[in-house]
Amino acid sequence: ACYCLLTGYAAAWTQNFIELVSMPCTVDGFALGPREIGNLQNCAGVGLLLTQLFLYSHLTKRWGLLACFVVGFAMNSLATLLFPAYGLLADAQRFPVWRYVPLACMQFFGQIGFGFCFPTIFVWINREAAASSLSLGLVNGWCQSLGSLCRALVPPAMASLLS
Repeated sequence: ACYCLLTGYAAAWTQNFIELVSMPCTVDGFALGPREIGNLQNCAGVGLLLTQLFLYSHLTKRWGLLACFVVGFAMNSLATLLFPAYGLLADAQRFPVWRYVPLACMQFFGQIGFGFCFPTIFVWINREAAASSLSLGLVNGWCQSLGSLCRALVPPAMASLLS
């Protein structure tokens, strides 16, 4: 259940970011185009890459899985909850370059948070399956199928709440 909720949230997080930053200036939005949004999402990719290469394995050995999951979720939540403050820099005339900095940081640190959460959940799923003598392929298949269902259902539901 935790994996399904996280998967749906991650898909909605990405979709809502795109919807919010593409809103026009007439409604105090960022009015970003596809190229600018894609460049910002590259920051998320760099954050995930750095997490997987340098942070995750070292910190899980040092702190444990639960602490890493909590820190990752808190990091993503904090980066997301600060979004209204990022809107203070939405004006392209007054902040032509600086308006990208908080959005890039949101993507970078938000994805680092996901980079702690997703691997940890899979470790927990596989440990529970092994402890219960269940087929890892069967369990992971069901988890991925249910996760796909959540990736399909949660973003539209969250978009309707956003509008």
